[in-house]
Amino acid sequence: MKAQQVGSCGHDGGCISAKDAVTGGTWFYQAPSSYLGDQSSAYGQYLVYDLMTTASSNPFEEFDVVLSGDGLVVAYDGAPTPPANRWTTYQVKLDEMGGWRLLASERQRWSSSFATAAAPTRSQFKANLSNLTRLRIRGEFQTGEDSGSLDNVSFGVMP
Repeated sequence: MKAQQVGSCGHDGGCISAKDAVTGGTWFYQAPSSYLGDQSSAYGQYLVYDLMTTASSNPFEEFDVVLSGDGLVVAYDGAPTPPANRWTTYQVKLDEMGGWRLLASERQRWSSSFATAAAPTRSQFKANLSNLTRLRIRGEFQTGEDSGSLDNVSFGVMP
Protein backbone atom coordinates (compact mmCIF):
# COMPACT_ATOMS: atom_id res chain seq x y z
CA MET A 1 0.00 0.00 0.00
CA LYS A 2 1.57 3.27 -1.05
CA ALA A 3 -0.01 6.58 -0.15
CA GLN A 4 0.06 9.37 -2.65
CA GLN A 5 -0.12 13.08 -2.11
CA VAL A 6 -3.35 14.58 -3.38
CA GLY A 7 -3.49 18.32 -3.90
CA SER A 8 -7.25 18.69 -3.80
CA CYS A 9 -8.09 17.09 -0.46
CA GLY A 10 -7.64 18.00 3.17
CA HIS A 11 -8.27 21.15 5.12
CA ASP A 12 -5.57 23.21 3.47
CA GLY A 13 -5.63 21.91 -0.09
CA GLY A 14 -3.48 18.79 0.25
CA CYS A 15 -3.34 15.45 2.04
CA ILE A 16 -2.08 11.93 1.48
CA SER A 17 -4.48 9.21 0.41
CA ALA A 18 -4.42 5.48 -0.24
CA LYS A 19 -6.86 2.92 -1.60
CA ASP A 20 -7.22 -0.47 0.08
CA ALA A 21 -6.28 -3.25 -2.33
CA VAL A 22 -8.10 -5.78 -0.09
CA THR A 23 -5.11 -8.11 0.01
CA GLY A 24 -5.34 -8.89 3.72
CA GLY A 25 -3.83 -7.24 6.76
CA THR A 26 -4.28 -3.70 7.96
CA TRP A 27 -2.49 -0.81 6.30
CA PHE A 28 -0.92 2.12 8.10
CA TYR A 29 0.57 5.45 7.10
CA GLN A 30 4.24 5.49 8.00
CA ALA A 31 5.90 8.73 9.05
CA PRO A 32 8.86 10.09 7.08
CA SER A 33 12.30 10.35 8.67
CA SER A 34 11.69 13.96 9.78
CA TYR A 35 9.35 12.57 12.49
CA LEU A 36 11.91 10.01 13.70
CA GLY A 37 15.09 10.06 15.78
CA ASP A 38 15.28 11.87 19.10
CA GLN A 39 11.70 12.95 19.79
CA SER A 40 12.13 13.09 23.58
CA SER A 41 10.87 16.69 23.60
CA ALA A 42 7.46 15.33 22.53
CA TYR A 43 6.99 13.51 25.86
CA GLY A 44 3.83 14.70 27.62
CA GLN A 45 2.57 16.48 24.53
CA TYR A 46 0.28 15.17 21.77
CA LEU A 47 0.17 13.53 18.37
CA VAL A 48 -2.61 15.33 16.48
CA TYR A 49 -3.88 14.29 13.06
CA ASP A 50 -6.95 14.30 10.81
CA LEU A 51 -8.32 11.15 9.16
CA MET A 52 -11.03 10.39 6.67
CA THR A 53 -12.23 7.04 5.33
CA THR A 54 -14.69 6.31 2.54
CA ALA A 55 -16.40 3.47 4.41
CA SER A 56 -16.95 2.49 8.04
CA SER A 57 -20.07 0.30 8.00
CA ASN A 58 -18.08 -2.90 8.65
CA PRO A 59 -15.28 -1.79 11.06
CA PHE A 60 -12.75 -4.00 12.84
CA GLU A 61 -10.41 -3.60 15.82
CA GLU A 62 -6.77 -2.68 15.30
CA PHE A 63 -4.14 -0.42 16.87
CA ASP A 64 -4.59 3.22 15.91
CA VAL A 65 -1.01 4.39 16.41
CA VAL A 66 2.21 2.38 16.82
CA LEU A 67 5.54 3.85 17.97
CA SER A 68 8.76 1.83 17.72
CA GLY A 69 12.03 2.91 19.25
CA ASP A 70 14.85 1.85 21.54
CA GLY A 71 13.83 -1.81 21.15
CA LEU A 72 10.31 -1.11 22.42
CA VAL A 73 6.98 -1.07 20.60
CA VAL A 74 4.05 0.82 22.11
CA ALA A 75 0.57 0.96 20.62
CA TYR A 76 -2.52 3.07 21.16
CA ASP A 77 -6.04 1.84 20.50
CA GLY A 78 -8.62 4.25 21.73
CA ALA A 79 -9.68 6.43 18.87
CA PRO A 80 -13.21 5.84 17.60
CA THR A 81 -13.66 4.70 14.01
CA PRO A 82 -13.95 7.79 11.83
CA PRO A 83 -17.31 8.29 10.16
CA ALA A 84 -17.34 7.80 6.40
CA ASN A 85 -16.50 10.77 4.18
CA ARG A 86 -15.90 13.25 6.99
CA TRP A 87 -12.63 14.52 8.44
CA THR A 88 -12.11 13.59 12.09
CA THR A 89 -9.38 15.08 14.30
CA TYR A 90 -7.55 12.83 16.77
CA GLN A 91 -5.40 13.88 19.74
CA VAL A 92 -3.25 11.19 21.36
CA LYS A 93 -1.28 12.00 24.54
CA LEU A 94 2.38 11.01 24.31
CA ASP A 95 3.01 9.58 27.76
CA GLU A 96 2.57 6.36 29.70
CA MET A 97 -0.84 7.48 31.03
CA GLY A 98 -2.29 8.12 27.56
CA GLY A 99 -3.69 4.60 26.99
CA TRP A 100 -0.57 3.13 25.38
CA ARG A 101 0.31 -0.56 25.79
CA LEU A 102 3.52 -2.49 25.23
CA LEU A 103 3.62 -4.92 22.31
CA ALA A 104 5.92 -7.92 21.95
CA SER A 105 6.89 -6.81 18.42
CA GLU A 106 5.78 -4.72 15.45
CA ARG A 107 4.20 -7.83 13.98
CA GLN A 108 1.83 -8.33 16.90
CA ARG A 109 -1.80 -8.12 15.82
CA TRP A 110 -4.64 -6.62 17.84
CA SER A 111 -6.44 -8.97 20.22
CA SER A 112 -8.99 -8.55 22.99
CA SER A 113 -6.17 -8.87 25.55
CA PHE A 114 -4.74 -5.51 24.40
CA ALA A 115 -6.76 -3.59 27.02
CA THR A 116 -5.12 -5.57 29.83
CA ALA A 117 -1.59 -5.56 28.39
CA ALA A 118 1.06 -3.74 30.41
CA ALA A 119 1.37 -0.02 29.96
CA PRO A 120 4.87 1.29 29.35
CA THR A 121 6.61 2.87 32.31
CA ARG A 122 7.62 6.51 32.19
CA SER A 123 11.24 5.55 31.49
CA GLN A 124 10.20 3.08 28.74
CA PHE A 125 8.01 5.66 27.00
CA LYS A 126 10.75 8.29 27.18
CA ALA A 127 13.31 5.79 25.83
CA ASN A 128 10.95 4.92 22.96
CA LEU A 129 10.62 8.59 22.02
CA SER A 130 14.33 9.31 22.42
CA ASN A 131 15.20 6.88 19.61
CA LEU A 132 12.03 6.70 17.52
CA THR A 133 12.55 4.46 14.48
CA ARG A 134 8.98 4.10 13.25
CA LEU A 135 5.67 5.94 13.68
CA ARG A 136 2.57 4.41 12.08
CA ILE A 137 -1.00 5.75 11.99
CA ARG A 138 -3.83 3.41 11.04
CA GLY A 139 -5.37 4.12 7.64
CA GLU A 140 -7.82 1.24 7.25
CA PHE A 141 -11.02 0.81 9.27
CA GLN A 142 -13.33 -1.21 7.00
CA THR A 143 -13.39 -4.92 6.24
CA GLY A 144 -13.46 -4.82 2.45
CA GLU A 145 -12.74 -2.05 0.00
CA ASP A 146 -12.20 1.50 1.20
CA SER A 147 -9.90 4.48 0.79
CA GLY A 148 -8.38 6.67 3.44
CA SER A 149 -6.81 10.10 3.75
CA LEU A 150 -4.48 11.65 6.34
CA ASP A 151 -3.87 15.36 6.89
CA ASN A 152 -2.45 17.87 9.38
CA VAL A 153 -0.14 15.54 11.32
CA SER A 154 1.61 17.28 14.22
CA PHE A 155 3.87 15.37 16.60
CA GLY A 156 4.81 16.77 19.98
CA VAL A 157 2.36 19.65 20.16
CA MET A 158 -0.12 21.01 22.67
CA PRO A 159 -3.60 21.11 21.13
